[in-house]
Amino acid sequence: MSKYLFPLTLLLMIFSYSDFVNNSSVKLDGKITDSLTGAPVSNAHIYIIKGELEAFSNNKGDFSIINPPPTPFTLQIEHNQYNSKLLKVTTTNEKLLIKLSK
Repeated sequence: MSKYLFPLTLLLMIFSYSDFVNNSSVKLDGKITDSLTGAPVSNAHIYIIKGELEAFSNNKGDFSIINPPPTPFTLQIEHNQYNSKLLKVTTTNEKLLIKLSK
């Protein structure tokens, strides 16, 4: 019995650490809308300036970026039918509402 105790304990520790890491990730959520109509804007390209993380808004205008850098950082939002927008992000605790204009 004791020869199995160490490997089982080690496996339990590895899985516990994995769950901790997965649950402690930070996520930046947002929604892109038309500034005049409030309609969701799909396929907007959202990316972090001076970084490699990016996302595209879905058909509801929603997007998520997993594990963004520490705040503050700047987002660039682009869509071929709207003016580009720069947005300084100071917190990841709230969902962003980003309005694009034409």
